[in-house]
Amino acid sequence: MYRMNKKDNKIPPPAALEITILSYRDVGSFEDAISEERLKSRQLRCSNGGGKCMEEALILHNLGDLYFMMGKLNLAITSYEKSCEIQISLLGEKNVDLALTHNNIGVVLLKQGQYDRAMEYFESVLSIRQQKLGHNHEKCSDALHNMGLAQRYLKNYKKAIDFYEQSLKVRKIQLGKKRVMELKIADTLYNLAIAYAFNSQYTNAFKSHKKALTAYRKTAITSSRFPVTNTLQWIKWFQKSSKVV
Repeated sequence: MYRMNKKDNKIPPPAALEITILSYRDVGSFEDAISEERLKSRQLRCSNGGGKCMEEALILHNLGDLYFMMGKLNLAITSYEKSCEIQISLLGEKNVDLALTHNNIGVVLLKQGQYDRAMEYFESVLSIRQQKLGHNHEKCSDALHNMGLAQRYLKNYKKAIDFYEQSLKVRKIQLGKKRVMELKIADTLYNLAIAYAFNSQYTNAFKSHKKALTAYRKTAITSSRFPVTNTLQWIKWFQKSSKVV
């Protein structure tokens, strides 16, 4: 029998770090990539007479991504924060590029266990994206999903459920436009199911897990991947449990 335990509340599919560099392997290693980005930053400062520009903000954001991938979380946050300072000085506090960097800071804070601080950044992300992109944009659904993660880690299960349901609603709207949304919908259903379970809404949890399994099977994700195997374990537990109506 598969039993619920505290571990189940700690291992969802991770919040999405929105990576801007897609060719790490082209530079040989993370260390080489960091050296390359630092060199670009120095060259920019020299060519600009020490002034700031958005390209330098992007380089600092990229450095944050690289540090995150290497597990150097404090250095990642430092790089992201420097990027934010430049972005705010040039474009103000309501720009979509800043939302991207704020999202990644939030993800790092989640990984560090600083859930309240992560929530503050995700709230900023959602506010900017709703204002600039519209409430039903895919990126808004990502912010809502991450807010659900933060609330679940904080054991605010009702709030987590609300954010997941809002994210799911937007992702279903976007489903016909982008096939990648199928996997995002599956991830949200999976996390929603766990939040339901820890809020003692077992019937809803069982239904959500079954929907998640169906959604995962529509994607290229293999049956051996953690979200699928864990979903199957939860379904088996519910089928043997008397908690499901």
